[in-house]
Amino acid sequence: MIWRSDALRGETPKTFFHDITASQHEKEITAFFGRRTKFQPGDPVVEAPVCFLLFTNRSGSNFLGDVLNSTGAFCGFGEYTNCETVINHARSWQAGSLAEYYHRLHQSHGQGAPTFGLKVNVQQLLFLVRAGIIPGVFPQTKWIWIQRADLLGQAISLYLAQATQQWTSEQEGNGTDVPYSFSEIASRMRGISKNNANLARIVGGLGLDPAVVIYEHLLRWPGATIRQVFLHLGMEPAPHKPRQMKLKRQEDERKAEFKAQFAAELAHAIGKVPRR
Repeated sequence: MIWRSDALRGETPKTFFHDITASQHEKEITAFFGRRTKFQPGDPVVEAPVCFLLFTNRSGSNFLGDVLNSTGAFCGFGEYTNCETVINHARSWQAGSLAEYYHRLHQSHGQGAPTFGLKVNVQQLLFLVRAGIIPGVFPQTKWIWIQRADLLGQAISLYLAQATQQWTSEQEGNGTDVPYSFSEIASRMRGISKNNANLARIVGGLGLDPAVVIYEHLLRWPGATIRQVFLHLGMEPAPHKPRQMKLKRQEDERKAEFKAQFAAELAHAIGKVPRR
């Protein structure tokens, strides 16, 4: 039997990603650059390799970027694609196009190692492809995709980070006492799952071949995990240097408490669902 959905009849290349809506960042960047958002012949090109780190919120992308930078083979992996950063830097550099912004970004931030890193989520990745920045400005690309096996833990981490505004160990946060909420955590689980599925569709549809990193494996076996990344990317392995890392793993006893309560509530509810 061949599976077919009526909703997918008439699917075309133009509609394949149509359901992935543009973010507010994309809308503001497009409004700022106007017609010069899209790559055009004659726009500057970065000849050096650039590595794109695909992520969903709280999947460990900041930690992985820090580990990669500690090897000396990579630099970057900062928040360079958010609208505030793009627009402020473009004004400062007098960049007249999005392509010029990314070219100047590489000149300013990408000289510390052979390969410059850019973090992109699903909407940012699709925006760069739609705008022609990939492969126009970045013809030499490498790809890494960090995933988190513990979806519940990721959702709880996102809930806490959004409430406290503490996204990394370098930030103090606002000190908010965050209450447990099944609905808030469940909502974030659904959102993360959707973003993971959309990333898989883009990666598969565009024929990308990322080195996949499981966050929990990175924590347990950092040396072996990073070595596999280098080998997958066709690079000579370089050991990471923990002493040169800036970030530490964020610990919060509430995570374990919320996780246990969520799982208990869900298991109890499932047990009461009538069997068909």
